[in-house]
Amino acid sequence: MFSTPEDREPPSVELSASAGAAIKPALTELREDAALLAFHLAQLPPSHAVRPDTIDANLAVGRAKVDASDSLEQAAAHLSSREIFSILNDGPALSAALQKG
Repeated sequence: MFSTPEDREPPSVELSASAGAAIKPALTELREDAALLAFHLAQLPPSHAVRPDTIDANLAVGRAKVDASDSLEQAAAHLSSREIFSILNDGPALSAALQKG
């Protein structure tokens, strides 16, 4: 009863986008594309001193999961979206994750 024309008949652009190729996880994409990784790392803010009141719990848990994993795939299977986000925004943690076999 209360729907827009787009709800009743989605435009073809929306249909083709949703039926498109599978999207690679960000960590996999960065590991496979050196230019993209270099660009991503260049965009990250410089590291800052960590104080007890500024610890990113998602980053800490994500790093621990990466350290405990044998491969990037194993780590990625156990990382939450927030942990992945934190790793993607920390150069040293991202580099450590991508070096996993």
